[in-house]
Amino acid sequence: MEFSELLSCVMQQTQAAEGLEKREGLPAWTFTDFAWYHRQIQYLSNSMLGVFRQDGPEMFAGQYVTGTIPKKDTKAFAEGRRRHLAILELDLFQMLAVPIPTEALAKDGSRKGKAWDAFKAEHEARLQPLGQEPIFLKQSELAEIYGQRQAILRDFGPLIEKPGAVESSIFWRCPVTGAYLRCRPDKVIDCGDYWRVFDFKTAATTKPSKLYYHVRDFGYANQHALYEDGLMAMDGKPVRFAFLACENTPPYNPVAFEFDPDTVAAARERNYRDIERIEWSKATGVWHHPNRDRIHTFRIRPHYFEKDLDEWRKH
Repeated sequence: MEFSELLSCVMQQTQAAEGLEKREGLPAWTFTDFAWYHRQIQYLSNSMLGVFRQDGPEMFAGQYVTGTIPKKDTKAFAEGRRRHLAILELDLFQMLAVPIPTEALAKDGSRKGKAWDAFKAEHEARLQPLGQEPIFLKQSELAEIYGQRQAILRDFGPLIEKPGAVESSIFWRCPVTGAYLRCRPDKVIDCGDYWRVFDFKTAATTKPSKLYYHVRDFGYANQHALYEDGLMAMDGKPVRFAFLACENTPPYNPVAFEFDPDTVAAARERNYRDIERIEWSKATGVWHHPNRDRIHTFRIRPHYFEKDLDEWRKH
């Protein structure tokens, strides 16, 4: 896709989505750009629910209600964004990715100095009309991203290369809680009588025995449930959701996994409870962290205090 075509596409998508800012025309499945989607915080998303669940109500309120706590994109979030583009939207990735030449870096390899400032400003100006930001990458980082792309296409190419909607945005109103929700599946494929959904993740290892804890602690089952609800809100068609996880280091071994129905059902109920708590807090203005007004008691087993004494007594 040429630069001018991409600019026109982004402008049309944003104009078409203006009604969604007023919560009109729901449910809606749109192709709004990445930045616009993440500004629509009047719709709850999986990442917003994660902040409420993991960091507490006060953090959620500071980031999404009062704006007193700035939301910072984590390194993992930025890296995940790059990999999604390289795997699913290679043309866009190649347009945004900017290899950093050695001469643009300081002597210690850091991104600072006059040469870096000029290099950065040049590429920011090039992409400014799109509302996009360049992705500056060292050669080693670029090699890693392409390595992961090749590994996933090698093992799962026939699945993920089927025609489908990439990085599309779904907005709907939850029939259970009445809350306004959104999600942005990495790829959705219409398989006739069901939707096939893929979401891409990275992990230190894809060995199932160790990946299990990563999957559990990062709330992927909650994401599965929310995305399934979004697609079901569109036309009621069943959803088959699968995650594709890829290792961060060579040989970048990928693995596909899914959740059993009982896990998804339990995660969905937890989502509903968290959404109801958020809506209650919005209505009352009460954003108390669960640890407030509580004194926790910790018990340390007695043998912990003896563990070094045995060695000391030997001497």
